Amino acid sequence: MVIQNSVACFCRITHDLSLLNSLLTFVAHTIAL
Repeated sequence: MVIQNSVACFCRITHDLSLLNSLLTFVAHTIAL
């Protein structure tokens, strides 16, 4: 059960990071233009 929770938490963190990365990339391109 603990392992399952850790995996779910890890997936959520990874998902948040990818969203943040996409947002930063978008902002960088907007500024570049």
